Amino acid sequence: QKEVQTQTQSSDDSAAAAAHEYLQALCSLNVAENVEIAQNAMDLMKQIAVKFMIPKSFLVQFISHCTQTCEDTKDAFNQTRLVRYIANFVTELLQQHILAIKDVPVEVEGFCLEFSRVREAQSLFKMLKQSNANEQENDS
Repeated sequence: QKEVQTQTQSSDDSAAAAAHEYLQALCSLNVAENVEIAQNAMDLMKQIAVKFMIPKSFLVQFISHCTQTCEDTKDAFNQTRLVRYIANFVTELLQQHILAIKDVPVEVEGFCLEFSRVREAQSLFKMLKQSNANEQENDS
């Protein structure tokens, strides 16, 4: 029985290590090279976050990486598409309570302001500000 427990624990550890490695790869994916890959990566990360309890740190790292990559993108058309995907991704995580407003990386607000010409970034910014206002109201 102890051998079975040891093998099960070893399998669980291996699966966890593989999952960790996979999430790290997603968090460092070069999303600027191909916008379709970026969209697929965000969809995949959202599916993983919905189905499994992954550490918030992976989501925060992924969002930060995506926003930075988007800011560094030179092609205006692709950059606008990335802004939309990122804003929608963060909005969906918030709406599904996978991520709390307090967990959203601080640079997301600046990202939304920088790309305020994009409707989805405006909407996300309003959601963040409205939530902050509600929290301050509740604290009073």
